[in-house]
Amino acid sequence: MKREADIIEVVKVANKFMKALIALNFEALLELTTVTWREKYKEKAVEQLKATLSAYNQPGAIDSYEIDADKIEIIGLCMIDVPVKTVTYGSDIATLHKLRLVCEKAAYEPSINGTWGANPISFLRTFEVEK
Repeated sequence: MKREADIIEVVKVANKFMKALIALNFEALLELTTVTWREKYKEKAVEQLKATLSAYNQPGAIDSYEIDADKIEIIGLCMIDVPVKTVTYGSDIATLHKLRLVCEKAAYEPSINGTWGANPISFLRTFEVEK
């Protein structure tokens, strides 16, 4: 079933995104963004990622993360929100992020036959939750 395969792929992309963010590997993060993001910023995409995610652009900013695949929200055929709970180093408070992934075949062209990529700006939507 396509939906199950999409959810498995989306969770893989979200995990890779989080691992690259924790490692501060912005080149790897760039490869995991949407086609639209990469096209919009072109040569300055890495700098834009660093600026967008500046609150997390330091070692230890995120101590750990957890993806709750049971709470994934399917927004549309080509758009899925993935809940990512993070804990900041030395904190007792967890933060819930909703990482939006979009499936595109080209910039500004959502398609079920495209590639899943994360919208980094969506990661900035946060909600405090219990650790």
